[in-house]
Amino acid sequence: MASFAMEFELIAGNQEINFLEKHFNTGSNIYNLCLDHCIKQLNKLKRNKEYRKSVKALKTVNRKLEKKNLPQDEIKRLKEIKISCTNKIKKLEKEYQFTENDIQKYAKVPRGFIGKILNSAIVQNIASTAFDAVKKIQYRKAKKVKFKKKGEISLEGKNNRTGFIFDIKTMKLKLGKKLFCNLKTIDERQQNCFNNRIKFCRVLKRYIRGKKRYFLQIVFEGTPETNFQLGEGEVGLDIGTSTVAISSDDEVKLLKLSETEQEARKIRILQRSLERKRRMANPDNYDENGKIKKKRKEWKLSQNYFKELNKLKEVYRKKRVKDNQYKNILVKFILSQGDAVKTEKTSVNSWKSKSKKTVVNKNNGKNISKKRFGKSVNNNAPGTLKRKLSEKLSYFGKELIEINPFKTKASQFNHISQEFKKCSLEVRFKELIQGIVVQRDLYSAFLIKNVKNLSEYNMEKINDQFDKFYKKQLEEIERIKNEGSLKFYVRGKIV
Repeated sequence: MASFAMEFELIAGNQEINFLEKHFNTGSNIYNLCLDHCIKQLNKLKRNKEYRKSVKALKTVNRKLEKKNLPQDEIKRLKEIKISCTNKIKKLEKEYQFTENDIQKYAKVPRGFIGKILNSAIVQNIASTAFDAVKKIQYRKAKKVKFKKKGEISLEGKNNRTGFIFDIKTMKLKLGKKLFCNLKTIDERQQNCFNNRIKFCRVLKRYIRGKKRYFLQIVFEGTPETNFQLGEGEVGLDIGTSTVAISSDDEVKLLKLSETEQEARKIRILQRSLERKRRMANPDNYDENGKIKKKRKEWKLSQNYFKELNKLKEVYRKKRVKDNQYKNILVKFILSQGDAVKTEKTSVNSWKSKSKKTVVNKNNGKNISKKRFGKSVNNNAPGTLKRKLSEKLSYFGKELIEINPFKTKASQFNHISQEFKKCSLEVRFKELIQGIVVQRDLYSAFLIKNVKNLSEYNMEKINDQFDKFYKKQLEEIERIKNEGSLKFYVRGKIV
């Protein structure tokens, strides 16, 4: 069953603040203890020879299964080996007490000696989040885990009967036996959400303009009320690191993924200022080349340093809120164009990772930087747009259609000659035939829109709709040239 969350600000007095702070502090302590225990158990498991052998065998089997044109007998044999390896790993995990159930049992120990301040369901959820974090290290999805600072954790139960209980009759959050918290404001749309069943409540703390504020997130069953209408027809999206190209029956647009350039600039300035202050206060912690020494160090940090750090946190918060608002507007515009939204199935994390190839500069003989699009992805968050689109489409019983980019190759395809031709990222225009030049991103979005069976182009549709697309594309290029915000995308070489 689908679910959605609605956020409310809490009116908290001194008594309520003390109660919440006590719970947040104990929650962060239990999380850190569970996380430490998980890491120890994982390290013990990794020392086991049988575990290492089975992991190695599983990797080789997965690599072989990825190969094409394998005979059916070989596939069956490989799948049997895969099942036996996974069963061995699960058995060893149980032996070394590295399962979610074991970590939840371990969490009872710190809960007991802290004084049973937190509800058992909340403690189980804390243990599960700690276990999930360490699981990412096991599957090499993360390199390290972060321990929580004192009180910096969100607390949630498993239902609305224990822990943090929201009473619909009084419209108050029940904290203890005689302790309640009022909600600050409730509008008409939020009031209508209470017609749905409450699954559980989540309490969290935020720092806004240097002050602590407490919020309640109520998770409801079902789908929320939407204030926009879903269009009809197909929409093609070409999502890049900083822009999104949209092609539908009515519109052809090239838009920014975010409008947080000012915040990104402020962040850079504050980070440089903080680094200067750190270096001035701790000259012994740096070597002759200006790099941080590897030995154990003590950092002296001034009051001005912490003031600027709070400023940086506030800018990050504003950036997140501004980006979220802009993405919501962008998603509403895309869904107003059609209900069949198509995009390429790409991994945003792969854009952030460094290049594996080492390329040498011919002029000076030095290696060219392996950096790719990490900063751009961090500032524009293309993955968030995908997540929001799939979330909003699920309210209408639809799904985001992700096509196979290895078979379609939208950025390389020419529908007139029906050939694939690679071109560098500097090239923003493609000449299909003499006299017909298209913008690369907009043309890719148009091709993605007319894909059938996730891997084939519908050539009839492409040929019928190309003239209409070409006219609208020229109008969009003129608009971008006049506005000047995305001029890079409408100038440069033509291939």
